[in-house]
Amino acid sequence: MIMKSLTRQTQAAESYAPSSPSAHPENYEALQSEISLLKSYLPASPSPESIQGTIKQTIDSLEQSVREGKGVTGAVMKELQKTMGDAWNVIDRKEVGKWVAEALKR
Repeated sequence: MIMKSLTRQTQAAESYAPSSPSAHPENYEALQSEISLLKSYLPASPSPESIQGTIKQTIDSLEQSVREGKGVTGAVMKELQKTMGDAWNVIDRKEVGKWVAEALKR
């Protein structure tokens, strides 16, 4: 629920940003305050280094047959979700997916 609200507020703020064609500085500032408040309810986002370390540990913990299978990326992502808990909700999963793909190529 908080993530949905945060996404909507962020999109609205972008449309009111000073650099946008429909700039409204007063609305932009109000939305930025709301975004800060919403973010305060979210868990802290882990660092990219800690995420990549978790990816490596997860891949290393998989059986060889799973690592060589077709659905290995999905298996790693599923394990990461379990491992990371609430932090999973505040990370950029597209970026993490790219890191997983790169780590599996090695």
